Amino acid sequence: MIETVRCRDAYEAQKLAGLAHSEAGAAAPLAEILDVIGEECVVALRDSSAHSVILADVENAARLADFVQSIHEGAHAITSAVASGDAVTLEKR
Repeated sequence: MIETVRCRDAYEAQKLAGLAHSEAGAAAPLAEILDVIGEECVVALRDSSAHSVILADVENAARLADFVQSIHEGAHAITSAVASGDAVTLEKR
């Protein structure tokens, strides 16, 4: 499944792509969405740290939260995260 979400700006897009990117064969650091506050998603990484990512609007924040939910449940894993401008294309298997 592929999802593209828009962030507030290119910096936020690069941050999200970095949090979701994994090296070949390793699990992506992004583990779950802790909270969604308007257009902001607070994400937890596998190392138990938390980070804030600001999306373009509440719709994009909700799409990211929905996309990450199945990863948290263990049903899927992120295989690719690519930033282009203010957008991030995420793929999971």
